[in-house]
Amino acid sequence: MSKRIVRLTESELIHLVKRVVKEEAMMSKMGDGEMEEGFLGDLGRGVRNFATGHKSSEERDEKMQNLMDDFEAITDMVEENPDSFMYGNKWDKVSEIYKEKMEDNNYRGFFTINGLELDDPGLQNLVQRMLKDETRQMVVKYNDILTTAQKMGSGASSAVRGGMSKAVSNESLRRRNRLR
Repeated sequence: MSKRIVRLTESELIHLVKRVVKEEAMMSKMGDGEMEEGFLGDLGRGVRNFATGHKSSEERDEKMQNLMDDFEAITDMVEENPDSFMYGNKWDKVSEIYKEKMEDNNYRGFFTINGLELDDPGLQNLVQRMLKDETRQMVVKYNDILTTAQKMGSGASSAVRGGMSKAVSNESLRRRNRLR
């Protein structure tokens, strides 16, 4: 049996996975007995993690709560010292933008202040130094994290944009040669 390489777009891959899940569900309803009991559940969690970046709704809720706690801590720091943060005086508008970004990214990201994550031990020293130095401002940034599906799609699209797609069928070559 020979191997074949099949290239799929992101939407084709998602459609294929959904179809396999539906077929497995139909087979389990028929009761053929060949499928393990936890197989469909494990496959569903894998597809969910692939598409959403979260294994379960509980994990998503936990990450959302942690992210909102971090956001509250940053908001407290900004409100105490608005002049020490970029856009500190307009934090209401900026916080709405960050909340939209968090929701759009399905609460998978994290916050940084001047490139340091909130759990970084050097962050406290940085904040203290920056509060003393009134000429510089700290920058708060929300960093998106992509799902596996998004990573695959962005990798494929960048390869196509970069001219890395060398897969040309024989039929395409024949057509191109006929036009010359």
